[in-house]
Amino acid sequence: MSSDYLYQSAIAFKKLLPVKYRLFLGRKGKSFELVITFNPVNFFHLAGLHKLNNYEWNRLETDRIFNSVLNKKISDTVFDNCASEEEILQRIKVFTQLENLLDDNNTVFFNFNAKIAKSKIRADYMAKGFLDGSRVVFFFFIKGDERNISDRGSYRVNSIFPLSKQDFSLGQTKYTLLLKEKITANDKILLYRHTNFND
Repeated sequence: MSSDYLYQSAIAFKKLLPVKYRLFLGRKGKSFELVITFNPVNFFHLAGLHKLNNYEWNRLETDRIFNSVLNKKISDTVFDNCASEEEILQRIKVFTQLENLLDDNNTVFFNFNAKIAKSKIRADYMAKGFLDGSRVVFFFFIKGDERNISDRGSYRVNSIFPLSKQDFSLGQTKYTLLLKEKITANDKILLYRHTNFND
């Protein structure tokens, strides 16, 4: 690989760690709140590193791997001669765009039923976003660790990849976006509000 896309993805993900997205989603006259947060432990899977099937990787704590990538102790060279190298590269490239996908109001949110998708993906919700106006990207959310105060009542992004063979949105329950806010330590940015929604 000519560029260290793994490092770029880690920098992009680090920027999101203090950010929360607060969404209200609706369907058939009912609405609910979905709070999206980010945790370093999810970087390992989001970057596709689990696809290396390397015993030594599996023994390391995932947040330590994230820090090692940030410190440039681990780079794209880990994918050299890996059968899944191109697939992982494509995954990492869309991962670097996660913030843009969440900011974009063309991103659509769904309930996720793994049985309908015939998938082993562990997730409660999913989103379907678009890069360059047409390229489809799927990303998934799973309930945070209730033992962790910062995670209570929130959902983490735990997987992301571009469309390859399967459209995971087919057959899933689609929601209408009613409200989307981006919350940082210093600001609350309204990204979208449906004309008929009052929270």
